[in-house]
Order: sequence, then structure tokens, then C-alpha cells
Amino acid sequence: MKERPFGLSLIAILVVVEAILQILAALALFGLSLAGIFTIVYAGPGLVALMLGIIALIVGIVELAVGMGLWSMEKWAWVVTIIVVWIDLIFDIIGGIAGTMTFSSTLISMIIPVIVLIYLYQGNIRKLFG
Repeated sequence: MKERPFGLSLIAILVVVEAILQILAALALFGLSLAGIFTIVYAGPGLVALMLGIIALIVGIVELAVGMGLWSMEKWAWVVTIIVVWIDLIFDIIGGIAGTMTFSSTLISMIIPVIVLIYLYQGNIRKLFG
């Protein structure tokens, strides 16, 4: 069995923690949506909260799977992580260009994704995933 480097363990743990927080957020949104749906029949804030809750739950489940895949050094988890981090960077750049984020907040929000990409693209780390 291949030995997992500390950096990879840290990334996998952080992804799992994020997944748990995402799932908790989904559950909170489901609570809000249920209260809203009973007062506002399938319209307005209740439906929005329900839809956001469903999306948050799906994202949380995917993140949980990816975190576990990174922990066990599965090739698909490396690929999914690379794709998601690139998408995150693209959205950060778009936010900076569109003016929805300040220049400094755009740069700050790009630090962790860039570090993750640099780390995962290292030859010895990439080889761990097959």
C-alpha cells in the first residue's frame, strides 16, 4: 500500500470537513424550506430554500465521496478535485473581472485553490493516483 503524504491527508480531511458543513447547511435549509412551504404553498422563500437545500446536499455528498477518494488515493478523486479547483479559480477570476469582488478579495480567494493545484500537480503526488 502506498504511503499517503501529510499534504494529501490534510487536503482530504479538509474536503471531508467541508462536506460535513455543506450537509449540515443543507439540513438547515430543509428546515427553513419545510417551515416556508407550509406557510407559502410551493412558492416564494420556502421553495427557494428547498432547492438550495437539495443542491447543498448533493454538493456535500459529492464532496464527502471526493474526500474519501483522496484519502484512499483514487484516480477519479484526483481528477474531480482538479476539475472543481479549476472551476473555483475561473469563478474567482470572473468575480474579479465583473466587479462582484474586490481585487484583493479575488487574490485572497485564489490562494488556497492555487496551492492545492500546485500540490496535486507535483509529479510524486500525481503518481500516487496512478
